[in-house]
Amino acid sequence: MRGGGWNNKPGNARSAKRNRNTPGNRNDTLGFRLASTPQSQSRPLHGAAGSTCGVHRRAMSSAAPRPRLAGTLRDAGGSFLPHVMNRPQGRGATALEKHYGFLLWLLPTVEQFPRGQKFLLGDRLQTAALTVLECLIDATYSRRPESALAKANLELEKLRVLFRLAHDLHHVDGRRYEFAARSLDEVGRLVGGWRRALQAQSGHGDGAP
Repeated sequence: MRGGGWNNKPGNARSAKRNRNTPGNRNDTLGFRLASTPQSQSRPLHGAAGSTCGVHRRAMSSAAPRPRLAGTLRDAGGSFLPHVMNRPQGRGATALEKHYGFLLWLLPTVEQFPRGQKFLLGDRLQTAALTVLECLIDATYSRRPESALAKANLELEKLRVLFRLAHDLHHVDGRRYEFAARSLDEVGRLVGGWRRALQAQSGHGDGAP
């Protein structure tokens, strides 16, 4: 076994440590190492000073803690938030989930556009669709969602016209155009019903366009 022994100091824990010994050198300072990622502040290991556990404790205590970068958000109070978005509740849940599914289909589809249109018409389609998603998120978690829903309704109409243009330019075939039209109509009906319900609650009888 070459390298990896604990011997008498943390530097000997490196697998590249050779001590400049001759090939025929033999000793009994063999062992193995255990490593783990602590979930919280690690507890010290028990062991006599100079023993294997004692050396292990000194080696581990000399290492600086690594910051947690991936998947961590903080709220206004500085507390960690989960990196997975909570599922929305209420009337906005269905519209948001439907449009999210449409985006999962749209983004790879735009990548198949000709290079010149990918960064022109394709970019407009993606921008409008992402704007609808942002508006639906705002409306879902807002106490006054009317303005966000009105903007989402306008962006949905832009998407319908832009997809018709993409179809007429033969960037999407008839099957994909029909799927996009059905998806946008479904989200549009959900947004329209949401707006009408809000207007009914506020006492206005006229429906949303």
